[in-house]
Amino acid sequence: MRSLVGQIRADPSAVNCAIAGMLLAGAAGAIIGLVVGLHVYVATAWAAMFELGIPAAVIGAVTGFLVGCALALVSRFWR
Repeated sequence: MRSLVGQIRADPSAVNCAIAGMLLAGAAGAIIGLVVGLHVYVATAWAAMFELGIPAAVIGAVTGFLVGCALALVSRFWR
């Protein structure tokens, strides 16, 4: 994880930010899905991880891509 953060700081490309956003949001969505699934119905808690984790990963990837594009533009005009 530290190498990914170091790579994003060194070269803020849109793809690197999209990967980081996908990993962070997907992990958070899976954990929240597990907690909700355990609270609602224990037998299907594993499915709730995917039901919340996959959409969260997609939203995180799109958000990370947009942030990466903004960072690339700012770094290009800052020079």
